[in-house]
Amino acid sequence: MIGIGERENCLKSCRLFSGMAPAAVRLLAESMETEIFAAMETVCRHGEEADRLYVVLAGRLAVLLTGAERPVQYLAAGDIFGEYGMFIGTRLATVRAEEESILLSLGYVQGRVFFLAQPEALMELLAVAARRLRAAEERFLFGPAE
Repeated sequence: MIGIGERENCLKSCRLFSGMAPAAVRLLAESMETEIFAAMETVCRHGEEADRLYVVLAGRLAVLLTGAERPVQYLAAGDIFGEYGMFIGTRLATVRAEEESILLSLGYVQGRVFFLAQPEALMELLAVAARRLRAAEERFLFGPAE
């Protein structure tokens, strides 16, 4: 079982939540569930209905796009994924654990309530999404970085 202190530390290491008041971080940590995925286990698949976002507590995960030969990104402790689904309802990529990974997850209903009450976190969430969109556009326009 992952204690509340470890969850809080994970959230504080995540850029999205690092600037929040300690009480807000604690509330979020208490609201999140812990999920453990074995090596090579799929967390979510492209196109499936999305219902939660994730923060990586430990491990390494690969982000795979349909038709891509290799992962387009790797995720590690402090990284967040699944936030797009809060806005569009479906998964845009497949995420697979490369090694045993521990994730904190937050259902979108709880997430919406939280982000509306914490506008600075909502703005950072939108900034994360915008950075990812820009990176995807650059890969599309200029090809993958070597």
